[in-house]
Amino acid sequence: MKMGSAKAFDFDAEYGLKYDQFIRQIIPGYDSYFPLCISLLSEQMGRDGSLLVAGCGTGTELLEFASVRPGWSLIGVDLSDQMIKIAERKLQGVSAPNTVKLLVGDVTKVVLDRPLNAVTCNLVMHFLRGQDAKLQFLKSLKSNLAPGGTLILMDACWEKSAAFSRMMRAWWDYAKNRGLLTDRWFAFREEFESSLYPLTRDEEVKLIEQAGFGSVCPFWSSLHHQAFVAVNSG
Repeated sequence: MKMGSAKAFDFDAEYGLKYDQFIRQIIPGYDSYFPLCISLLSEQMGRDGSLLVAGCGTGTELLEFASVRPGWSLIGVDLSDQMIKIAERKLQGVSAPNTVKLLVGDVTKVVLDRPLNAVTCNLVMHFLRGQDAKLQFLKSLKSNLAPGGTLILMDACWEKSAAFSRMMRAWWDYAKNRGLLTDRWFAFREEFESSLYPLTRDEEVKLIEQAGFGSVCPFWSSLHHQAFVAVNSG
C-alpha cells in the first residue's frame, strides 16, 4: 500500500513488481505468518465470515485465506493499481468471483454495505506519519467491523535500544543469505529511515486501544516486525 514518498517504496514501479521476492528476503517467517492469522480468525469467522484486507498488496494473504477457507467472503483494497493486478492474476482459478472482491483505492474511504467479522492490516500503518494519522486510520478500520469483530495488524515496530544495532546486523545477514544484493540492502536502509514511521510495541498497543479496540494481544514477532490481534469493543 503506497503511503510513503513517491521515490521510496513505489508500489506502482519496480519495488511493487519485485515485492513478493523482496518481502521474503527481509522478513523471517513471512510465509508462516498468514496460516497463523487463519487460525486466529477461524473462531470469529466460522465457515462463511466476511473479512477486509486493508492494503492487500499482491494478494499473498488473500490467496492463503481463499485457499484454506473457501467459504470466507474477502475484500482486498490497495492504493496500487499494479499490486491489485498482480493479486488478480494470483487469484485466478482459486476463488469464485463472489468470494474475493478487489478494489483500487484508499481503504479509509471504502463504504461497505455491512459490518464485517474481521479486518487485517499488515505492513501498512508504518507508512503513516504521526500518531494522529495512525489513530484515524485505525478508527476507519474499526468502522467496518461488527462489535466483537477481530483486528489483526502487523507493522514495523521498534525502539533504538542498545540491542538495535545487533538486530540490524542480524537482519542484513538474514537478507544477504537469501539473495538480497548489497546495493539493494543499503537502498532499503535509506528508504525505511526516511519513509517508515514505526512505533514502539507499547505505543502501538496504546494506539490500538485508543482507537476503540480491546483485548490487544501481541502474537507474532520477527526482528523489527510485530503483530497484534484485538477485538472491536463496540
